[in-house]
Amino acid sequence: MDKQTSRYLDILLAIAKDGSLFDTVSTSTVALAKQLKSSQQSTSRKLVEMELLGLIRRRTNQRGITISLTDRGVGQLTYLRDELIQIITSEKTPILGMVVSGLGEGGYYVGQERYQTQFKKMLGFSAFPGTLNLRIDITQFKHFLHQKKQIVIKGFKGEHRTFGPLNCIPVMLRNKKNSVEGSLIIPERTTHPEDIAEVIAKDNLRSLFDIKDNDKVEIGAIE
Repeated sequence: MDKQTSRYLDILLAIAKDGSLFDTVSTSTVALAKQLKSSQQSTSRKLVEMELLGLIRRRTNQRGITISLTDRGVGQLTYLRDELIQIITSEKTPILGMVVSGLGEGGYYVGQERYQTQFKKMLGFSAFPGTLNLRIDITQFKHFLHQKKQIVIKGFKGEHRTFGPLNCIPVMLRNKKNSVEGSLIIPERTTHPEDIAEVIAKDNLRSLFDIKDNDKVEIGAIE
């Protein structure tokens, strides 16, 4: 949907709901304005603009007005529907990550007993003391994370330092050779760039998948 048309989305949807896209709607600017929780003047002005843009057909009569969507108006709503379907679908579509080497600190953090106790309780497994770092597409990753339930692993204070909380999202990890349930871990504080995802599992993922840097691993949602 183009920016010019998007400002009329509320009216396009109202007409489509009342007229099922292709029928004519009998109404009035007063009734339509009330439905849209807008002023009559603003609604009337928008209807004139929409007619000039070829989004609607409009006729006045003694009882008010009749409105129907043109092919262009229907097309704009159809385009919006397809965009929304693509966004929603992408949240369930697995994403590919490329294996990259980290700084070697993952094992130290993940191996902490107070993390491991929570992993066992909250995720259902004791994690191999190390993380697998995957370079991912940031936009795809954000869609994937959208509305996913996050499990909070609480932080704690150690003898010499503080270990921050982790947000965990259970996922299915797989490649051509194997698959295993694991978890994305998103630390509250991290030194990793935004395009690096960290995953843990009960197994050593590099060994289980027989992978090295630049190999691909699929991250899928667990329904």
